[in-house]
Amino acid sequence: MHSKGSVAFVGLVAALTHLGSPAPTFGSALQKLKKGDAVEVTGTWDPEQRIFVAAKIERLSERRRPSARGAIESLDGRSARFRLFGRDVQVDDATVFASATGENGGRLSDLRAGMRVEVSAEADGKGVWKAKKVEWREVKASDKVKGTVSEVGPREGSSERIRISGLGVRVTEGTELETDYLQEELLGTLFSDEGDVNVPHLRLGPLRLAGYGRLSTRRDAGYTLSGEDDDSVVGEPALALQVAGDWGRSAQTLVDVRLGNEGTWDGDRFDSTEAQLEVLQAYALLRTPKERGVALLVGKQRLRDHREWLFDEYLDALRLYAYVTRPLVLEASYIHSVFPPAGESFATWDDLLLRARLIPDSRSEANVYWLKRRDSSARGREPVYWGLSYSGRPKRWLRGWLEAALLRGEDKGRRQEAYALDLGATFSTTGRVRPSITLAYALGSGEEKSATDPTSQEFRQTGYEDNSGRFGGFSSFKYYGEVLDPELSNLEVMTVGAGIRFGYSVSADAVFHVYRQPRPDDELRSALAPEELPDGDSRDLGREVDFILGVQNLWKRVSLSYGFGLFIPGQALDASDRRATRHRLSVRVAF
Repeated sequence: MHSKGSVAFVGLVAALTHLGSPAPTFGSALQKLKKGDAVEVTGTWDPEQRIFVAAKIERLSERRRPSARGAIESLDGRSARFRLFGRDVQVDDATVFASATGENGGRLSDLRAGMRVEVSAEADGKGVWKAKKVEWREVKASDKVKGTVSEVGPREGSSERIRISGLGVRVTEGTELETDYLQEELLGTLFSDEGDVNVPHLRLGPLRLAGYGRLSTRRDAGYTLSGEDDDSVVGEPALALQVAGDWGRSAQTLVDVRLGNEGTWDGDRFDSTEAQLEVLQAYALLRTPKERGVALLVGKQRLRDHREWLFDEYLDALRLYAYVTRPLVLEASYIHSVFPPAGESFATWDDLLLRARLIPDSRSEANVYWLKRRDSSARGREPVYWGLSYSGRPKRWLRGWLEAALLRGEDKGRRQEAYALDLGATFSTTGRVRPSITLAYALGSGEEKSATDPTSQEFRQTGYEDNSGRFGGFSSFKYYGEVLDPELSNLEVMTVGAGIRFGYSVSADAVFHVYRQPRPDDELRSALAPEELPDGDSRDLGREVDFILGVQNLWKRVSLSYGFGLFIPGQALDASDRRATRHRLSVRVAF
C-alpha cells in the first residue's frame, strides 16, 4: 500500500472500521434471525448450561441439513450413538467415516470421549441426529454448528435462544451477524487487513473497537545495479485504531485511523520523519435491508480488487451497488480527490468506473468493466480501459485468475491503443499439509518510439494498482517480483512458483520470474532504479527469485510475513555489474 492520505470527510462521527475491505456488513444477531434461516454459527459449548453460546453467526444462501464440529461428550457403543453439543448422534452402516483431509476410513469404535469430530447429519422428529458422515482425524480446533433455524425463542434480557434442528444456541448482544457471501464480497468483512483478523475487543453500545500495532522493515541492496554502496534500511512502525458502529440494518459508518512514521538508515546516516496521524478511511454506507437491493458508499474508502491489479488505494469515492439481480451485481463508482494527499499523482484525476460483476459464490467472481479518467494536469493523461477479469476456485485443488484489458484514450495528446493480459493458476492438494504449484504469464504491450507516430501502443496500468496477491500461502507479496516490482508496461513476465502450507498457521512460497521487453526500449517502469538504463537492443531484462514465509494467528493475535528477493540483470542491463536484493519483515499484533 502506498497511499499517504491524512485527511478524510468531516462529519462522519461514529464509525465502522476495518483495514482492507470496503464496507461494514455486520451487527448484533440478537432478534435478527427467523425460523427457516440457514446459518453457520461459531462459538463455544457451555457444558454447565447445556447450550452452544454463539460468538458469530453467518447467514447462508441456501437451507442445509445440520452439521456440527466439536468434542464428543460421551459414547454408547451398544446403541451406536455418541453425544455432541447435547445432541444424540446415531451411527449406522450407511455412515461414512473419514479424516478432515478427505481420506475415508474408520468406525464408531475408533472414537473416544473428548475426541474432536465434525458430523453431517439428518435430524429425525425426536431430535436425534442420524450421521451421514463423521470426520474424526485432523479436525479443526474451532467449534461450529451449521443448519437451518427450527425455532426462535423470546428475548430474555440481553439474550435469546434459537434451535438448529433441536440443538440449542444462545444469541446475545455481543453475537456478531454477518451477511451472506455476496454482500460480504461487495461490502467487505469487518476488522480485517490483508488476511489478518482483528476481533472487536471493546463494545460501546453500537460501537465496536479494535486495532493493531505493526512494525515493517526492509533492507535493500544494489537497487541501482551500479556496484556502489547504495544499501539502505527502512523501518515503519504503525499503530492503528478502528472504531465500528452499526446504526441498524440500513446504515453504518466507518473511521480508520493510523499513527506512524518512517526511519531510514542510508550508510552512516539516519533520517526519520515526524509521526503522522492518518485518517485512512471515513465513509458511510446506506443500503436496503434486504437480500436483493442497493447499497451506497460515500466517503474516503479503500478501493481494492482481488489481485490489486486495478486498485489498491485509499480514495474519495461515491460507489453504488445494485444487487437486485443477484448473483449479477451492477456497480457505478465516481472517484474524485476531495482531499488529495500531498504529492500523489492522482490528485488531479477524476475516474468513472462502470462494472458488471457475477459473484455466484464466495469462491469466484467474474466481471467486465469500463474505466474512464479525466486529468486536469498539464499532461492530460486520460485513459479509457475496457477489461474483464476472473478470480476463483472452481475446484478445491485449483485456483485461477485472468486479467485482460484494452487501453484507449489519450496521453500527452497521443491516442492510446494498447493491451495487457495476465493469467495463471495454482494447483494444490487438499490435505492439512498442502504443497502447491503456480504457473503464470503476464504481458503488457510496448511500442517502438517514433516522434511522428500519433498513436501509443504502450500499456500503462491505472496508477492505483499495487500488484500484490497470494499463490499457495497466507502472505501477500509482489507477484511480479519483490525486487523489480514493475508496472506491467512493455513487459513480459513468465512465472513459476512452488509452495507449501502447514495447517492454518504456516506457509512458504518460492517464486521464479523471467522478464523480457516485447519491444526493446531504454525505459523501465519499476521500483528498481538501475543507474544504467536498458540498452534498447536486447529484450532480456533478467530473472528474479523470491522466497516468502507467512505465519498467522499466533495466540490468535500475531502474524508475521517475511520476504526475500534476488534480481539478476539480463543482457539488456548488461552494463550493470551487481545483483539487487531485498529483505522485508512485517510483524503485526492485533488488540
